[in-house]
Amino acid sequence: MRYAAARKYVESLVNNEKSLHQSAPQHFHLTRIKRVLKALSDFHKDLKIVHIAGSKGKGSVAAMTASMLKEGGYTVGLFASPHIQDLRERIRLLKKPVAPEVSSPQPFSDLISKRDFAQGVSVITQRMENLHPRDDFRLTFFEFITVLALYHFHRKRAEIVILETGLGGRKDATSVAPAMISVLTVMTLEHTHILGNTIRKIAGEKAAIIKKTTQEVVVAQQAPEACEVINRRCRTWGIQPYYAQKHIGIDVVSRDRHRQRIRLYYLLRPDYGFLPSRPIDLPLAGEHQLSNAKVALGIILALRKQGFGLTKTAVAQGLQRVHWPLRFEMVHSAPLVILDGAHTVISAQALVETVRDLYPRAKVTLVLGIAADKDIAGICRALNIIADKVYFTRFAGKRAAMVSQAFLSETFKGKDCLRVRSLPKALSAALSDTRADLADRLILVTGSIFLASEARIFFKTKAKALSLIGIGAKKKS
Repeated sequence: MRYAAARKYVESLVNNEKSLHQSAPQHFHLTRIKRVLKALSDFHKDLKIVHIAGSKGKGSVAAMTASMLKEGGYTVGLFASPHIQDLRERIRLLKKPVAPEVSSPQPFSDLISKRDFAQGVSVITQRMENLHPRDDFRLTFFEFITVLALYHFHRKRAEIVILETGLGGRKDATSVAPAMISVLTVMTLEHTHILGNTIRKIAGEKAAIIKKTTQEVVVAQQAPEACEVINRRCRTWGIQPYYAQKHIGIDVVSRDRHRQRIRLYYLLRPDYGFLPSRPIDLPLAGEHQLSNAKVALGIILALRKQGFGLTKTAVAQGLQRVHWPLRFEMVHSAPLVILDGAHTVISAQALVETVRDLYPRAKVTLVLGIAADKDIAGICRALNIIADKVYFTRFAGKRAAMVSQAFLSETFKGKDCLRVRSLPKALSAALSDTRADLADRLILVTGSIFLASEARIFFKTKAKALSLIGIGAKKKS
């Protein structure tokens, strides 16, 4: 099977990511994926897995953890979603290069190759064809990609695998994998029509990834009601959860628009033997990334108990070299354009604090697009604090919401607000408006990881067009 045919097949599968607001709880279960994995001899059970669930910070925690393990000399499988511009970005194999990396237009250089993608799809579909025709074995898009990722990591002999859940935990396709370590990042109200309409219900769905006595459990700082659910789940399995913020401290030595210089230290024990003593530079902006770093370091501590040894140098280099696009990422310098995938009220509030800290005098033009299943009003109220102008638009797909002009005028009172049909038109309008006051104008594209990813492609492919109309040069990343 050729890559084009393999990709076409995968993209033809039912994709709940594109219409999640129309999905129901009964659409999510593990029957199909378990059946297919059994037909593949349950190869995934041989993998050593770190399983990450939560409402926010999953991707950053996964990226930092994978980067530290890579710098420690391990071959690391990383499965994360959604992708920015290429489906293959969801399946990455990180390992120390023997030669300098070659420059690539892709956000990542270690994504699954087209050849391996096609080979994996071919093997999986052939095994699926051998299943009894009466069985409902046709996987969804996310289920198939999960199987493909696990197969690729197995075939490439990944020494450790970082799996990020897609939705929830209990019925998420990644839950078929037997994890050594379960990780729970910050939980907020999200996808309430599927996961439940309270923090307790959502925490119950996500904490369900804790399911065996031999697991280590690493937890981010949570709301009290989420902690109650997590602690109860851990007691059921006889596990003592590790709350990262109680064990690891981080002080900010200095901060600028490109890095946070931080110092790591232990809160409860004088020396676990893996935190660097000198300050290190974290290339991810925002106070919330410090909380994510604590969780990632908690994972490293748990892995050390499982026999994965990392030196202080590996930890320092891993955090300093982590690359995670769309997290307060600057993609253009004149005017200044920043992309951020904030899609919850809490992440929008964190984004506001980061902007106020790093660009206190900036006039902010928001290019905003939000999924229909998110707290649109809450996100808008949070971002209103820094907004000067607002262009509300849509990303591609059925999940994208479009609000009324009356809603915008009421939410962003006294500010210029406009509904724009497409993201390219919204970006063009924002860039044109900004030419008059380049010195203090910041264009902030946010509200959804899908919107931010489309904007990144726009700026990575439109550099010549932007320079021709006098907008300035694209910043290299």
